[in-house]
Amino acid sequence: MLFLKSGLVKLTRYYSEDKSPIVGIVGPEKFLCLISVFYNKVYQTGGTALGESKVIYTNLEVFLDILYNNGKYAVAILRQISGSGYVMIERMIHISYTQVPGRMAGLLLYFSKESCRSNTFVIPFSRQEIAEFISTTKETVSRTLTEFKSDRLIELNGDLITLKSLDLIEKLSKVG
Repeated sequence: MLFLKSGLVKLTRYYSEDKSPIVGIVGPEKFLCLISVFYNKVYQTGGTALGESKVIYTNLEVFLDILYNNGKYAVAILRQISGSGYVMIERMIHISYTQVPGRMAGLLLYFSKESCRSNTFVIPFSRQEIAEFISTTKETVSRTLTEFKSDRLIELNGDLITLKSLDLIEKLSKVG
């Protein structure tokens, strides 16, 4: 079992020789790949640290023994698994029912509120990875960011993004 003590990890799922889409982002104080480990002994996802991260490794058998013998801890793990599942479902619905500007706004809000906890941040993904994560093309990502800049929703300085109109970005994320 892997526990992310600090940092940020992108989770990818092997799909084919040339495709490993990003399926999630995990922040500090979370277990990595919980859903996968209880489904199959082979991890279905892989992780890549996005910057400096600290990970704690625990032997799976030891982890399972702790769960068997500590009901409160087992319930906490079930809550995290449920939370992960809920986030995946919400992300899938968001992608299905919002247009690209809403998806991009949602990603910007995630990094602002959950990951970086600042209105100024660098998204640690390439434009191609952003495109894969929000189910669009790299060109559409670039065009959308340029439109957000023109509309004064964000300020772009290289890879540095500053959210200028948080209220409008939140509304855009909800309505797409």
